[in-house]
Amino acid sequence: MLRRFVVADPCHSRVVDDAEVLHVHHAPTFRNLSGVPVVPLDRALIDYARGFEATADSVRAATIRALQTGLTSPARLEAALGETRPNGTRGIRSGLIDFERGAWSVPEAQLLRILSRRRPRLKLQMNPRLVDTSGRLIGVPDCYLPDHRVAIQVHSWTHHAGFHGARDQWADTVDADARYIPHGIAVLPVSPTVLRDHPERFLRLLDGVLSAQQGRAKVDIRIEVAVEPTPLAPHAS
Repeated sequence: MLRRFVVADPCHSRVVDDAEVLHVHHAPTFRNLSGVPVVPLDRALIDYARGFEATADSVRAATIRALQTGLTSPARLEAALGETRPNGTRGIRSGLIDFERGAWSVPEAQLLRILSRRRPRLKLQMNPRLVDTSGRLIGVPDCYLPDHRVAIQVHSWTHHAGFHGARDQWADTVDADARYIPHGIAVLPVSPTVLRDHPERFLRLLDGVLSAQQGRAKVDIRIEVAVEPTPLAPHAS
């Protein structure tokens, strides 16, 4: 459903039925898509952040998602932020920082924050590609602890449940976790709610897995850089 119209006239911001009417001082560049004016995603995020229904958390999540899927890039988003006032953009800036630190979602950002604060000595990599000696992909864990060979996977039922075409997404998630085991990599699954509400429970489980991994035989694997999305054209949104 189309929920927002952005107009350049200096009218008062108001809500009419399901549409939000905002006023802007400088009309954004746009292109027509089937008769509908479409602005670049970076500008759309800023407008969304200043809307009536947006929260800082929802804007943060939308920003990370846009960056992770390649709909925009940090450079383009920073340029768009530099051309506007800072008010109402806290969620965007938070999401940008999270992504540049390696997180591909808000729960991953929470995981990174917990480990950085509570287990600062752990060496970790967010979303690296793990391959075997023949170059075959093992997987891309949400977080990998190379010194202990532990892959931490943030599993959200909302995100992983359901079907994509004929494929059961939850079954694919479970199968993907199992592929780490033959390579001596322990998998620690955790839910977003545990990271958010019960971080101590997660840390106790993590400490147990780290202890169990000590002294285990290691299988040769190679760690590649984190997968980076290829940004689409500015008006791809």
